[in-house]
Parts: sequence; C-alpha cells; structure tokens
Amino acid sequence: PSGSVTKVTVAGRGAVPSTARGVVGTLSAVSSNGAGYQILYPYGAGRPTVTSLNIAGAGQSRSNQVVGALGGGAVNIYASGIATHEALDVGGWFIP
Repeated sequence: PSGSVTKVTVAGRGAVPSTARGVVGTLSAVSSNGAGYQILYPYGAGRPTVTSLNIAGAGQSRSNQVVGALGGGAVNIYASGIATHEALDVGGWFIP
C-alpha cells in the first residue's frame, strides 16, 4: 500500500551468497494505482530522498536498474503515493 515499507531478504536466497553486501538488479512496480515513486535502501538504514523508480500514472508497470547496499542481508522498498505490486530481480551481488 501507499506509504509502506517492504523488507526483502536477499543474502542467502537463490544464488545470492549469505556474505553478499550489495546487489545489482531490476526494481519493478506492476499495475500501480496512481503516480508515485519507490526507494530501495539498506534494511535498518534511514530512508534516502533519492528515488529508485518513478511511476507516472495508474495502471502503469515500470522498472529500473538499481544498485544497493544490504543491511543485515536485506533491503527495504518504500512506496510513496501508490499501491503496487513490487518485484526485485537480482542479477548480481557484491561480497567483501
């Protein structure tokens, strides 16, 4: 829903090693109910003011490539102004 934060555990899931500290992937919003934006940021960190994905109107599906650090093996996705289905497709990762 609009204004929500979704925690997505990434490290240790699928092919992503549990030692991963960052990811590269595609953030998608599918069938949004209006205009808004999403922000991807490390779990446990403060939410930044820079958007990761902008959605212009209702019914749109949009995606954007993202690079993000992990916090405790996870990221947060904040949805502002929209209710939408969210997807994060991880294509690569960073390890120490």
